[in-house]
Amino acid sequence: ISPTAVYEQGLASSEREHLSMPLQNKRILVIGGSRGPRSLAYWKVACDAGAESVLVAINPNHIPNLTEDMQSLPLNVLCKIRLIPIARLTSHVTGASNDIAGEIIKACGGILAIDACITFQDDMLQVTADLANIFNVPACDQVGMGCTINKHKFRQALSHDARLGNIAFSTLEEFLAGAAPSNLQFPVVIKPSEGCGSNGVFITHSMDELHKAKASYDRDRLSRNRVLLSNEDWLV
Repeated sequence: ISPTAVYEQGLASSEREHLSMPLQNKRILVIGGSRGPRSLAYWKVACDAGAESVLVAINPNHIPNLTEDMQSLPLNVLCKIRLIPIARLTSHVTGASNDIAGEIIKACGGILAIDACITFQDDMLQVTADLANIFNVPACDQVGMGCTINKHKFRQALSHDARLGNIAFSTLEEFLAGAAPSNLQFPVVIKPSEGCGSNGVFITHSMDELHKAKASYDRDRLSRNRVLLSNEDWLV
């Protein structure tokens, strides 16, 4: 499933039928972003797919690092992306959607022309839906976007799809409780269900190695982020 398809399937109006929306010549407002390859990849995909512009409403604290990361983007992509500092935009923000909308309009010089409002952060889904309603534009389908953010939900949603092959997967809790699929056998890959990169990803060949990998996750991370196991190929 390509990132472009994720975008087009995510841009569905909550007030109309859930139809995909092509990105050609569209002006996209993205709510939230973080340092790392994922945010840049999504913005670049939107530009490559023909989006006219990508406005990114983001907490000012994240802008210096993101600005540095963005220098790696091609010039034709970089010129389409604009970071908009919004001080009220913090994790799990609630009850401030009208104020955030006002800040965004003010930062854009009093005129905001967009075709869709989207996010790739689960803690921004509600405020994104609120802003889309305020601006009267299509928004994320919250269930669908939740699946693109969480690897376990994504695999559950596509478990019937033959393109996934015979990859078996489960949560750590299910595996330890003996409730995992019978074909999920060692060696298994253990990874956080959210996030990207290699941080927190291990290949384990025995239950002892699995428990050692589990011990590397702090208690807070385990409570916030379910750990996924799978028998996918491990490339070295």
